[in-house]
Amino acid sequence: MLATKQVTIGNHTYELTRLLSTDGIDAAAKLGGAIAPALEGLEGLGSKLGIETVVKAIRPLFTNPTLGPTLKELSATFAKSTQLVGDKGKKVPLTELFDVHFSDKYDDWMFWLGHSIWFSLESFLRGARVLGELLAAMIPKSDSPGQS
Repeated sequence: MLATKQVTIGNHTYELTRLLSTDGIDAAAKLGGAIAPALEGLEGLGSKLGIETVVKAIRPLFTNPTLGPTLKELSATFAKSTQLVGDKGKKVPLTELFDVHFSDKYDDWMFWLGHSIWFSLESFLRGARVLGELLAAMIPKSDSPGQS
């Protein structure tokens, strides 16, 4: 049995069901491809976290021409594993009313998608962070000028 979780966003409750592994792998690959340009943008920006740094870091994400189609694909994938829970506990598949439900509620859509991604891909996201830390630890640090 796949794990489920209910989240309330705005005035609506959603029941999320974890993705099957094949769908999760596809979603993780799409997510990675969509955010990779922004992650590359972080390189060389240093640790200064001002508004200019944030803008420089996320600009590649929003100028990525594949972002729109990727978000649509991710939304369709996660909508298949989401039920909208009504007042009396009646559940309706989100796929049946996705476009109408999120029309002009893009903030609710972003929160729903974020919850869905984290719920189904949490271990992938943790693993990616750990992999990055391992790779960084394996890269030899070059000697700074003046060090012997």
